[in-house]
Amino acid sequence: MEVVVRACHEHGAEAVACAADLTDPAAVERIRDAAVAAYGRIDVWVNCAAVLMVGRFEDMPIEAFRRVIDVNLMGCVNGSRVALSQFRT
Repeated sequence: MEVVVRACHEHGAEAVACAADLTDPAAVERIRDAAVAAYGRIDVWVNCAAVLMVGRFEDMPIEAFRRVIDVNLMGCVNGSRVALSQFRT
């Protein structure tokens, strides 16, 4: 991620990196807090993270399906909730 941040800076853009498990609401709050600390507020929030499974449906363990749902659905829910709290301040 730091390589991408440096590339942004080299092209005159501002950027910060913050790794987090999007299935953990507290971790997503830390992303929001890092953005607010860096820029003072959040104007736009984009939920853009996902995982996928590759293989035959019947061969995939149920835990893999849960992981996809946790990241792809609940990650968006967690992100939207923390962003909304910032937009309403």
